[in-house]
Amino acid sequence: AKRSFDGMVVERKWQLAGTSDAAIVVVGDSSGNFGADAAVLGSELGADAANLCTYGRFQIRGAAWMLERVLDARERPPALVLVVLGARTFALSPDGFTFAQLPLGPLAFRGGSLAPALPARHALQFVAARALPLFAQSTSFGRALRTGEWEPDLSRLAIEDDGTARIPAANPRAVPRFADRTIAEYGAVEGDVPSSAERAAARALVRAADERGFDLVFATSPIWEDMATRPEHVAFEGRVRAFLEEACAVTERARVLPGDAPRFSADELENPFHVTPDAAGTYSKEVARRLRALGLPRAAR
Repeated sequence: AKRSFDGMVVERKWQLAGTSDAAIVVVGDSSGNFGADAAVLGSELGADAANLCTYGRFQIRGAAWMLERVLDARERPPALVLVVLGARTFALSPDGFTFAQLPLGPLAFRGGSLAPALPARHALQFVAARALPLFAQSTSFGRALRTGEWEPDLSRLAIEDDGTARIPAANPRAVPRFADRTIAEYGAVEGDVPSSAERAAARALVRAADERGFDLVFATSPIWEDMATRPEHVAFEGRVRAFLEEACAVTERARVLPGDAPRFSADELENPFHVTPDAAGTYSKEVARRLRALGLPRAAR
């Protein structure tokens, strides 16, 4: 995993999760990775913030493992945990090779206090990725052998010390095509939305907030203004939101951030959910405004 850019991003976030004492912690997918500007959130909310978001294919389970590392490394929990997730995340299919990118112990596939155990086939993939890295990372190692470049060029996608990642430029021409592909992914999903595993992970996060005494808020991602109005997206996101609101209803420590997803033009996006740095500042200010309206964070720690 370290031989891919994604793997190095995950490793950086994992290291930060084990060392940061920020009062506000953001976990979630790539929409949060690029959209949640920790410096802006911290300034607007009057407390330090850290962005520990990774990628959508880690889904809520990956966010749960990241938060578990935060909680294990600290005597006191953060005051506020913000979980940023785009609807597309719930249409993706994770696997054990993906979860093996997290620097977890060899028995992590059995699950923990927050992340549920991996299904049998994912557990086998997890074990294979650890035991046979050349097989699991064949593409990354193959590229390194061909080019002689054994470390990705981190300058192409900067990550700040607080974990905030920045997209170098918008790609407006690609946004509509990506949106069409996402709509097709929504249509291909069978069964519950979110999946049973994601429901278990979300409930575990809510339970941890209640038991450990921190506030947990689920926030939807920034989104392309056209995508936000497509009926397929509205319906799919509605299913996700309905479950999250149900999961949060058991404790006053957990809630879904009120309001629709902040919308952006294609000129401010790399894809329908990834905003440029200026737009990330706008998104983060709006999220902070809604959090303040909820009286959060209750107190900086």
